[in-house]
Amino acid sequence: MGKVIGNGRSTKVWKDSWVSLTQRTLPCGTTTEDDNDLRVFDLLTTELSCNRKRIEEVIPALAPMILSLQPSISGAEDSYFWYPTRNGIYSVKSGYHSIKGPSATPASNQSDFNWIKDVWNGAFSPKMKTFLWTTIQKAIPLGANLQSRGVTQEVKCIRCGQIETETHIFFTCEFAMKVWDYIQLKQLIDIAILRDVASALVAFRNNRCLSPLGVTTPILPLILWALWTARNVVIFEQRSYTVEETAIRVIKLAREWSQAQSHKKESSTTTQGSNFVLPHLGSPLPPPIGTTIIKTDAAWDKKSQTTGLAWIDAGPPSYRIMQGARIHRNVASPLAAEALAIRTALQDATASKVSLLRTYSDNQTLIRAINGKLFEKEIYGILKDIETLSSLFVESSFCFLSRAKNGQADFLAKSILRNLLCVMGRSLSI
Repeated sequence: MGKVIGNGRSTKVWKDSWVSLTQRTLPCGTTTEDDNDLRVFDLLTTELSCNRKRIEEVIPALAPMILSLQPSISGAEDSYFWYPTRNGIYSVKSGYHSIKGPSATPASNQSDFNWIKDVWNGAFSPKMKTFLWTTIQKAIPLGANLQSRGVTQEVKCIRCGQIETETHIFFTCEFAMKVWDYIQLKQLIDIAILRDVASALVAFRNNRCLSPLGVTTPILPLILWALWTARNVVIFEQRSYTVEETAIRVIKLAREWSQAQSHKKESSTTTQGSNFVLPHLGSPLPPPIGTTIIKTDAAWDKKSQTTGLAWIDAGPPSYRIMQGARIHRNVASPLAAEALAIRTALQDATASKVSLLRTYSDNQTLIRAINGKLFEKEIYGILKDIETLSSLFVESSFCFLSRAKNGQADFLAKSILRNLLCVMGRSLSI
């Protein structure tokens, strides 16, 4: 277990693991007697942001990692998180495999897998059965499969640059994990611990989507198929599906297959294409009259760990009461950057005496986390601040907005970041 920082009051600098979000890391160094019981709070400013000077004095070796943490400026309490999972939430299965080690993961134990039961008699189309057979036999042209056959092809993932294996493209790639997050299942399964399609089929034997999605047939083959075809579109057509489009495609294909197997007409439960709204992405209904609508965005530069934040009132230009942009340094990821953009916009809206507010972002993971009050270790402190700030309005809502409709905020964020990088003698590559 690790500690994620809110106000830093309950976390001990030398005794708790709080520096890294991915592995247990205990700071070490020469300390004085007065520093033995130092708390993370003592490394923060009065505004609860990282105190660079103090951090570099106490733990200079880990200063870059610490400065990228985002404490809660509203003073939320510190919290524990679980290292093995992506979002930091503990599950019994991840705990079991953490204790037993790699030898006990589903990947290494395929004794339960049965070709007849799990593939050929599966309640899915012949096309999906053939696809599963090809995948399990390692006959699909993945980078790692091509490399093992001596084919001189690019072996890296087209999205993130890691080695393109079966495990990576279907389960551990950031894009794949985000798609999995959108598919609501009756039984939660930690996708990160799955190692291949065969073990996944065993794990998903009795798992189905939640009833509101209107899908009663096995969903696993369609998720794998959607991820595979989305990958091929990037390679062969030089275009890409968003995470939302991929997830919606899974649900749509599953519904079409379910309806084809039934003679009953589904009317109230069938929703097509663009009318389908994924859970926690916000209400599609217009906001109340008098609501201030803000669009937010962030541009992030990986090399300098710097982000440009932007927020803009979406009302008519003559009635706009707020618009702004700001540079924020020591930001570890695009998700943290987008969260900071919303937090900063809410601070501006509070100062502008706004009472009814709707905030838009083109980051689906962030909007889901805010609306669903989900735990995300990477942005824990910022989410707590957003929750606190949103409570100050008479009414506040958060909705997803496609990138194509967020052009003004996107342009503003990139412009301020580009100007800074030009001064630094660098170019912006996003």
